[in-house]
Amino acid sequence: MSQTKPCILLTFDDQHVDNWHAVLPMLEKYDAKVTFYQNNLDKLTDEQIDKAQQIKAAGHTIGCHGWRHVWPVQYTEDNGIEKFWLDEVQPCLDWYDAHGWQITNYAYAFNNYDQHTNARLFNRFDRFRCGNAVTDRTQFETFESIFLDLDQLPTQRMMPGAHLDTISRSEPKPVIPMDVWKRIFTQLTDRAQHMTFYGHNISATDNQGHVTEVSYLEEVLKLAQEMKIACVGMDDLPAVVR
Repeated sequence: MSQTKPCILLTFDDQHVDNWHAVLPMLEKYDAKVTFYQNNLDKLTDEQIDKAQQIKAAGHTIGCHGWRHVWPVQYTEDNGIEKFWLDEVQPCLDWYDAHGWQITNYAYAFNNYDQHTNARLFNRFDRFRCGNAVTDRTQFETFESIFLDLDQLPTQRMMPGAHLDTISRSEPKPVIPMDVWKRIFTQLTDRAQHMTFYGHNISATDNQGHVTEVSYLEEVLKLAQEMKIACVGMDDLPAVVR
């Protein structure tokens, strides 16, 4: 599929395969496709690998999030860009190749990157999810810089995202209110745009680390469906023109 309608891209990081898999029925209910960026792949159990395969088979995008989730810029400065590639990127590619998965999307750990990391990785990956300093998620105006035009997607390789989690560092944090979501979705429609968001774990019970609560995510998906905003994965976007 080549996405040409107003949309959001919801992305989730790290190694929360069990909980990601648990929300597949909810995602299907709202015809939502999302992107999961995995790290520490060698620590997945056989059962978790099977669940990740089911996630991919359901039409969701699987992306690369590094092997050990190191700080890319610091690691490169300390060890060189080729060492970063060999330690943090190549093992992921080898693991995915061994499982027969073609991976074309990358999310930098800690949203940390520079011109050196981009120069090395751009030849291998199509698009890169990165962060954006949205300082106050309760205010619509703070999202202005991450509204991106749909007609620019073929050349849009860096995808800046806003933080979605409702719990950060094990503490509740102010969420994006539903009235702000409505304004976001309205602008996406009126201006033919898209927007990216990133979270981590998805759970109704976990409150440790970084978590997007299931009930909150369902509210967002329900509103998106009602306002005819597609929720798509990175693999659903038009091919990159290099």
